Amino acid sequence: MIILLDELRKHEFSLSDIKVIYQEPPYRELVQKSRICNGFLYVCNGSCRYTFEGGEFEVEAGGIIYLPFGSRHVMNVTSKEISFYRVDFTLYVGGEVALFSDKPLKITDHVPRDCIEAIKELEGNYGIGEDSVARMQRLCTVFSCLQKDPATPNEKRLMPAVRYLQENAVIGVNCAELADLCFMSRSRFYDLFNSEFGMSPIEYRDRLLVRKAISMLTAGDISVREAAYAVGFDNSAYFCRFFKKHTGYTPTEYLKNKG
Repeated sequence: MIILLDELRKHEFSLSDIKVIYQEPPYRELVQKSRICNGFLYVCNGSCRYTFEGGEFEVEAGGIIYLPFGSRHVMNVTSKEISFYRVDFTLYVGGEVALFSDKPLKITDHVPRDCIEAIKELEGNYGIGEDSVARMQRLCTVFSCLQKDPATPNEKRLMPAVRYLQENAVIGVNCAELADLCFMSRSRFYDLFNSEFGMSPIEYRDRLLVRKAISMLTAGDISVREAAYAVGFDNSAYFCRFFKKHTGYTPTEYLKNKG
């Protein structure tokens, strides 16, 4: 049975087998042949790519994905190191095991703070036993935070800049331009963005640039110099230093490691 996460509130449901584990795995690749439970994966640091039948996506620090019971996928670490929280659970609706999707699903690139706090409390063995009322309440908080339109009024004020970055990410975009899109002073925009997203606008831009560059490079039909130019760098050496700062590898090293 598949129940959309956004529609879970319409159903009576129960939870069991709640486990939260923090990991800093040494592996570069994990092949999952058949997942034995539902789960979320919240990336604290680093980045990884999930590949599965019918699609793939990249998740970076601050993002969270859903991994359904029985799913098959491959996770490749795309940064030098990675750390994440894995939230496992079994969900029942009408006495049947329920899923939010039959395939891995990226939920958000920016996990709400209330959600992060609930996950950390679960990992810290809040309450007694895997299925205590307290643990179920914390997991329900996670569900609630991840349902659609969790944006605060301030996040909505910042959306013109966020959309522009997502559609036009190049190294030349600066805070002054983004602040103008939101009709704010540069200092107000910077402070508000950092407060709402947990990073500066430039850090957010840089993550998008790296993601865009990785996508082009791994497609296999573009050179490092061409990728550098496509994301706004006139100097490929500077681009390589930028890329290594954010991934731990030069573009050439990254492609070799991926292979």
